[in-house]
Amino acid sequence: MKMSTGKINRSVIFLAATFLLLPAASLPSGVEEQAEPLPSYRYIMVYGSGDLAVGDVVEFFAPEETLCGRFVVDEEGGYGLMAVYADDPQSVAVQEGAREGDYLTIRVNGREVYPVGGPPVWENEGETRRIDL
Repeated sequence: MKMSTGKINRSVIFLAATFLLLPAASLPSGVEEQAEPLPSYRYIMVYGSGDLAVGDVVEFFAPEETLCGRFVVDEEGGYGLMAVYADDPQSVAVQEGAREGDYLTIRVNGREVYPVGGPPVWENEGETRRIDL
């Protein structure tokens, strides 16, 4: 039995699309895959408590949606110690993180959460801060 070229091409395209889309389909609802934060020599350290389960992903974002920090919860009820990076002003082409005075957005498993005490501000480089969710 001879297969036409059209059937072979459609089969190859279907298989390729299935394998390319499979990883995205396995993500939990509402969680988008993000690149890792870009480290810089400027950072603050954060930790805190909240309604967190092992495996939850806590992320901090600068106003431009730049991922500044990520922590995968390894002990129920808390997160951290996590570096939240600032932008390196010398690297003009890349924004590594927040700028001094930026309000940070926090997401747990892709959903925005509002920390106790209001949104944190990136300031006081090198500081360690408790931010409860």
